[in-house]
Amino acid sequence: MDADLIDLITFLGIENKYPILLGSTMKHFLQNDYNVSIQTFKKFVLFLERCKGFEEDAKRFIILTGDTQNVQIDYSMLRPLFLRTIKFKTGNDVLKLFEQFRKNLKLNKSNS
Repeated sequence: MDADLIDLITFLGIENKYPILLGSTMKHFLQNDYNVSIQTFKKFVLFLERCKGFEEDAKRFIILTGDTQNVQIDYSMLRPLFLRTIKFKTGNDVLKLFEQFRKNLKLNKSNS
């Protein structure tokens, strides 16, 4: 599937505020190694993080990227999540978020 089509599907899901449908679609894309761009995935994760009740799902999707070929976690993906947590939650929540990512992240794959 073309990356532009995946971008369009993600855009429509975000604009129409469909976190459940978009989440199941993105999970299918990631598990089946579709070419999801890092920018599209980042928009999707930030959308989930902003949706009330879907914050934990956003974290699970980031952890899920450790098993994919196309999307890898980097600083620019995690930074907005940490900034939102620092701004709107307590210090304990920030530490819990850090520990959650520290325990579950895998090293980046090399491009060899």
